[in-house]
Amino acid sequence: MSNSTLTCVTSSFNEAKRIVNWVRQAQFWADDIIVFDKGSTDDTRALATQAGALIVPIKYSDAGHEDVETIWRTQIPGKWVVWSTPSEIVKPKLARLFRTVASSDSPEFDVVYAPTKLFAFGAHSPLTPFGVVNHPRLINRESAVIQNQIHNNFLPRAGARIVNFDEDMYVLHQTHADFEKYIYQHVQYAISEVKNSTDPVLTARQAIATAHRYDYDFGLPSGDIRHQLAWKIYHYLVALGCHNKLIESSIATIYNDQYNKILDEWNQ
Repeated sequence: MSNSTLTCVTSSFNEAKRIVNWVRQAQFWADDIIVFDKGSTDDTRALATQAGALIVPIKYSDAGHEDVETIWRTQIPGKWVVWSTPSEIVKPKLARLFRTVASSDSPEFDVVYAPTKLFAFGAHSPLTPFGVVNHPRLINRESAVIQNQIHNNFLPRAGARIVNFDEDMYVLHQTHADFEKYIYQHVQYAISEVKNSTDPVLTARQAIATAHRYDYDFGLPSGDIRHQLAWKIYHYLVALGCHNKLIESSIATIYNDQYNKILDEWNQ
């Protein structure tokens, strides 16, 4: 394992339905495959092990709250790492590019941003936020910026390479199979984003502005409607959380004062 050139990793919690497919796709192109499991109570660990992955137990955390810094600095072999999710599969042409970069002696960059083609609620909508986006995919563990900041865990320090999308060059991401899972996961994401915000006012303003980029329209195809609503829900959650963060320390006082005021009325 110490001589590996390319490692594929994911974090998981109760991913028995998807973890085997994720391991199988990584076996085509990765030297090491690691599942950081957060205490799954289903068959995730057994299935991933049988499929050929290494299981590394980590403590439970909600989605988006993982201690990525500790994971990446202490428990991953090799220099070049692809962070993926159990909902993803890498196209062969992109995987070959990852391997080429990982085997290079001195690339001029430490992060490769690769296109991700998103399917959510069973649909792909090119003109919505759930279309094609570029994410940091191949990361030099030794030189890139690694931080515990959701949606910004990996940043280039030396430089970045951006891969353009075509139908042979992308990561397929299929997620949010139903409404309940979407709400559950994105509440966790929103809480993480609010917690890590150093300027809640700015974060709230940005979230609201982002939510307003797409308008709800019943005339759109059903996939587009679902994507637009999901986009708005998430960013409004972030804005709501930030505003609450500004006054949460005084809420208990406000409620207690009102309670005592009515008690005083009863005592008069």
